[in-house]
Amino acid sequence: MTIIDCCLFLFTWSNLWAFITALATIVLACIAYVQIKDLNNTARQEFLHKLKEGFFTKETRDLITLIESKSLVFIKDKEIKNFGIFKVNVSEALKKYLKFSIDINREYYTTQEIDDFLLGHLEDAGLLLRKEFINKDDAYQQFEYYVSLVFKDKEIESYIGWAKKEDGSDIYSNLKFIYKELKDHKDYTSKNKAS
Repeated sequence: MTIIDCCLFLFTWSNLWAFITALATIVLACIAYVQIKDLNNTARQEFLHKLKEGFFTKETRDLITLIESKSLVFIKDKEIKNFGIFKVNVSEALKKYLKFSIDINREYYTTQEIDDFLLGHLEDAGLLLRKEFINKDDAYQQFEYYVSLVFKDKEIESYIGWAKKEDGSDIYSNLKFIYKELKDHKDYTSKNKAS
């Protein structure tokens, strides 16, 4: 008995329709999978865009500019416990360049403003990376420069150390996490590009 004989022997209209229905179900399942995957990717990109949009406010850009120019100095208040400020210390040489982009007349930022406008956003990005709501590639492309700049800044480092000592908790652990993950990612991708 040949294969053709077997197929002809098993052929009935009900078997044919069952086969067509099963095949159509498989095709529809594949189409649904591709559409759900595309929808998930679109939602992730939209979420990342909103996260980035919330990060890039005027206040955040001002703080980034001040950190880049080494113009913020953390000062602990000796009279008021648990109170510190970031004094704005823009050199005269830089004032002529920065006067159109930031408020150079501002004298200080409170630690709460630094938390709200800058560190809180980076801490949230670290938490989202830790919980795998965003992936390393996206986090690297969107935040690596800012995370690295902020984490390495001596005045921010001094503030975080002071806050940990005052609070007694592991404050900004997600900032440290995202810094290490993105540094490892950068080292890994640099090494692979060199190979």
